[in-house]
Amino acid sequence: MRGLLKYRRWLILASQTVLIVATYYAAYQIDFDFDLTLSGDLVFLQTLPLVVVIKILLFRRFGLLGGWWRYAGMSEVLDIIRAAGISSGILFVVFGLLWRVPGLHLTVLVIDLCLTIMVT
Repeated sequence: MRGLLKYRRWLILASQTVLIVATYYAAYQIDFDFDLTLSGDLVFLQTLPLVVVIKILLFRRFGLLGGWWRYAGMSEVLDIIRAAGISSGILFVVFGLLWRVPGLHLTVLVIDLCLTIMVT
């Protein structure tokens, strides 16, 4: 167990990345009524790297990659909501206005916002 403690930051980053990917994929599945086509999978894979980078950067900015919480207070919950909300807003601007990805439903971002807040 002590051997894992020296890799603590990397383990936290890896677990947060897995959660981000899982919530984004779940948002796609929910939006497409669990009938995701090959073109939907390709859009998911095209947009995934940008989603992960933006969310990880904002989670780090709000101090959400600092460690595991035994007891999370209201300030941490508000930080999660702020980080998820700002990242969804940035993604909405990028995908909705700047980089029009054919086949991307912007409702995926709303579903992802809700799932991110619930899971994180």
